[in-house]
Amino acid sequence: MRRLLLALLSMVYNSFMRFNKAQKTVTCITDAPVMPIRKYEYLIGSIQAHEIETYDWSEGSPSYSFKIEMMNGREFKTVSSWSLTEIEEIKDRVTLLLDQLQ
Repeated sequence: MRRLLLALLSMVYNSFMRFNKAQKTVTCITDAPVMPIRKYEYLIGSIQAHEIETYDWSEGSPSYSFKIEMMNGREFKTVSSWSLTEIEEIKDRVTLLLDQLQ
Protein backbone atom coordinates (compact mmCIF):
# COMPACT_ATOMS: atom_id res chain seq x y z
CA MET A 1 0.00 0.00 0.00
CA ARG A 2 2.84 2.38 0.85
CA ARG A 3 4.50 1.75 -2.54
CA LEU A 4 1.25 2.53 -4.32
CA LEU A 5 0.84 5.77 -2.38
CA LEU A 6 4.41 6.85 -3.18
CA ALA A 7 3.92 5.98 -6.85
CA LEU A 8 0.73 8.04 -7.01
CA LEU A 9 2.29 11.00 -5.22
CA SER A 10 5.27 10.99 -7.58
CA MET A 11 2.87 11.24 -10.55
CA VAL A 12 1.34 14.45 -9.21
CA TYR A 13 3.92 16.99 -10.21
CA ASN A 14 4.29 20.60 -11.17
CA SER A 15 6.28 21.64 -14.18
CA PHE A 16 7.35 25.09 -15.24
CA MET A 17 9.17 26.21 -18.40
CA ARG A 18 10.63 29.68 -18.83
CA PHE A 19 12.04 30.79 -22.17
CA ASN A 20 14.50 33.70 -21.99
CA LYS A 21 14.91 35.23 -25.43
CA ALA A 22 17.69 37.66 -24.40
CA GLN A 23 19.86 34.94 -22.88
CA LYS A 24 18.70 32.28 -25.36
CA THR A 25 17.98 29.84 -22.56
CA VAL A 26 15.13 27.64 -21.42
CA THR A 27 14.75 26.87 -17.72
CA CYS A 28 12.66 23.86 -16.67
CA ILE A 29 11.65 23.36 -13.06
CA THR A 30 9.85 20.25 -11.80
CA ASP A 31 8.72 19.12 -8.38
CA ALA A 32 6.46 16.54 -6.80
CA PRO A 33 5.29 15.91 -3.23
CA VAL A 34 7.87 13.16 -2.63
CA MET A 35 10.68 14.54 -4.79
CA PRO A 36 12.94 17.57 -4.40
CA ILE A 37 12.62 20.54 -6.73
CA ARG A 38 14.78 20.08 -9.80
CA LYS A 39 15.95 22.93 -12.00
CA TYR A 40 17.49 22.48 -15.44
CA GLU A 41 18.80 25.21 -17.71
CA TYR A 42 19.68 24.72 -21.39
CA LEU A 43 20.48 26.85 -24.37
CA ILE A 44 17.38 27.22 -26.52
CA GLY A 45 19.41 25.89 -29.45
CA SER A 46 19.63 22.52 -27.70
CA ILE A 47 15.89 21.91 -28.15
CA GLN A 48 15.70 18.99 -30.56
CA ALA A 49 11.91 18.76 -30.86
CA HIS A 50 8.72 20.21 -29.45
CA GLU A 51 5.23 18.82 -29.73
CA ILE A 52 1.81 18.38 -28.20
CA GLU A 53 1.12 15.12 -26.40
CA THR A 54 -2.41 13.77 -26.13
CA TYR A 55 -3.56 11.63 -23.21
CA ASP A 56 -6.65 9.58 -23.98
CA TRP A 57 -8.72 8.54 -21.00
CA SER A 58 -11.17 5.66 -20.82
CA GLU A 59 -13.79 8.07 -19.50
CA GLY A 60 -14.12 11.65 -20.61
CA SER A 61 -12.26 13.95 -22.94
CA PRO A 62 -8.54 13.73 -23.64
CA SER A 63 -6.01 16.04 -21.98
CA TYR A 64 -2.95 17.63 -23.53
CA SER A 65 0.53 18.79 -22.62
CA PHE A 66 3.37 20.56 -24.38
CA LYS A 67 6.66 18.68 -24.52
CA ILE A 68 10.17 19.71 -25.44
CA GLU A 69 12.96 17.22 -26.07
CA MET A 70 16.56 18.28 -25.62
CA MET A 71 19.50 17.05 -27.71
CA ASN A 72 20.68 14.95 -24.75
CA GLY A 73 17.35 13.07 -24.78
CA ARG A 74 15.88 14.67 -21.66
CA GLU A 75 12.19 15.59 -21.99
CA PHE A 76 10.16 18.22 -20.20
CA LYS A 77 6.38 18.55 -20.24
CA THR A 78 3.90 21.11 -19.06
CA VAL A 79 1.19 20.08 -16.66
CA SER A 80 -1.65 18.61 -18.70
CA SER A 81 -4.66 20.68 -19.69
CA TRP A 82 -8.12 19.82 -20.96
CA SER A 83 -7.82 22.74 -23.40
CA LEU A 84 -6.12 21.84 -26.67
CA THR A 85 -6.31 25.51 -27.69
CA GLU A 86 -4.28 26.54 -24.64
CA ILE A 87 -1.54 24.02 -25.40
CA GLU A 88 -1.53 24.90 -29.12
CA GLU A 89 -0.98 28.56 -28.16
CA ILE A 90 2.05 27.56 -26.07
CA LYS A 91 3.45 25.51 -28.93
CA ASP A 92 2.89 28.35 -31.42
CA ARG A 93 4.70 30.84 -29.17
CA VAL A 94 7.67 28.50 -28.75
CA THR A 95 7.77 27.79 -32.50
CA LEU A 96 7.84 31.54 -33.18
CA LEU A 97 10.64 32.05 -30.67
CA LEU A 98 12.70 29.20 -32.14
CA ASP A 99 12.22 30.58 -35.64
CA GLN A 100 13.34 34.06 -34.53
CA LEU A 101 16.50 32.73 -32.90
CA GLN A 102 17.64 30.62 -35.86
